[in-house]
Amino acid sequence: MRCWIAGDVHHQFLIFLRRAREWVRRGRVSRIYQLGDFGIDAAGVEELLGTPIRFPCPVFVIDGNHDDRAIWDDASTVRDLARRCQLHLCPRGTLHDGGGRPILLMGGALHVHQRQREGVHHNALTENEVHAIIARLNIAPRLILTHSCPSILGLHPHAGGDVAHFHPDACASPHHPGPDPHNPGEPALNILWRWLIAQTVSQTPLWAFGHFHRPQAWHRHGIDLRCVGTVDSRDLSNDARLLLTIPHNNDGYTQSME
Repeated sequence: MRCWIAGDVHHQFLIFLRRAREWVRRGRVSRIYQLGDFGIDAAGVEELLGTPIRFPCPVFVIDGNHDDRAIWDDASTVRDLARRCQLHLCPRGTLHDGGGRPILLMGGALHVHQRQREGVHHNALTENEVHAIIARLNIAPRLILTHSCPSILGLHPHAGGDVAHFHPDACASPHHPGPDPHNPGEPALNILWRWLIAQTVSQTPLWAFGHFHRPQAWHRHGIDLRCVGTVDSRDLSNDARLLLTIPHNNDGYTQSME
């Protein structure tokens, strides 16, 4: 299986459509995973279904902090987006077959510069949600897809939060609390991070996330980490294009930033 991991879209659906067509044609991509902040809200759904916009292969979307999570619970809209657009809204904790090891899709993220949404459709990921998905895992995922990242990684926003400054040395200890209690990573994902590094796996897992808008890559504690850039009007290079080939067995994936 060859897939494209795409970053934040921010309602730029036609730009994303052009990118998707390009990479399906050039890269023989059979599916796309999108890392949240796609633009799933009332206005976005109206545009997607009203145009309509149909993507060239299945697109699997997790919820970002700027998406309206209530739409994930609207069965009629979820069905229409899947049928008419090939756009599939994935609830938090969705598991896909990754060829012997699962692919975990886990949306949810804190806002950086506005009040958090509370209640049933809260934007932030909770510890209970993370514990629930760990309880379902009997093997470490091959691929972990989240909107944000564990706060333990110590990412800090620049310039109004539009891009991120990375502090990979903050990962010197897997149990480091993070250099800044106000950094915008997800405290709940620290639970998954600690669980993952405690597992014994023969192949290196990949953890990919968006949210911070600046591409970056590093390796810590046996985990490959990739922050994927945006797919919107700011995408003037290949920064938002992480292509993966996932075999149908327990071999490791191959990746490229083509």
